[in-house]
Amino acid sequence: MAKINRKISNLKRNMLVSLQKSAGALIATVLTLGATGYLFGRFGSPWFFLLLLIVPVQLYMMQKYWTMFHVYKQGQMGEKEVVSCLKKLPDSYAVYTSVVLKSHYGKKETDQIVVGPTGVFLLETKNYRGEVSGKGGTEPWKLIKTSNAGRRYENHIPSPVRQIREQQILLQGTLSNAALNVEPRAFVVFGKDTTLHAQASPEVLVALRDGGCQNLLDLILNGEDRLDDKTLQSISKVLTALK
Repeated sequence: MAKINRKISNLKRNMLVSLQKSAGALIATVLTLGATGYLFGRFGSPWFFLLLLIVPVQLYMMQKYWTMFHVYKQGQMGEKEVVSCLKKLPDSYAVYTSVVLKSHYGKKETDQIVVGPTGVFLLETKNYRGEVSGKGGTEPWKLIKTSNAGRRYENHIPSPVRQIREQQILLQGTLSNAALNVEPRAFVVFGKDTTLHAQASPEVLVALRDGGCQNLLDLILNGEDRLDDKTLQSISKVLTALK
């Protein structure tokens, strides 16, 4: 089984923050209603009902952060699916999650980096509910979803291929700065809730639906590079040092 080197991702942090903010807005609403009733009962002035004007805003904030929580949770579930799949790799492979790559323009957090005898593999995980279509780095891609009432509607989403290309350049630069002449391969992996209708080259698109996990494992195990133990240890030191 592959070794998993976990770090807390920004996705998980955002999920927890959204949950806390939604709960905070709910508590504030309850306190506002309780305070209004108490003050009216004690002092009898109808002016205290002006406090109720705050309630719609509080309810809106609660719903907003609750929706954001579910969006982040969906992404978190996708990342867990991919890591569970990658665990099936032999113990000569290591998986690094939430590695932060730095540049002069800021930071970019990766989802998973797999390191093993057959190469270095950079993975970007997406777990949309619906049908995804797009071509390479062309913006935007399309996400078609179906509502509970059966109505289909379309949203635009950023190209994950463009996103992973930027990360790939940063990762290769990071390895080159450590005198490691290794070219990482890039995969965009879609969770089981996504139906994929997209094209990309040379990046590889993998859907976990219908046996996609085994396809992902085969792509990694059949990688063209041949890295010795010394190189693997050097790569591990570089990735472990990144925060």
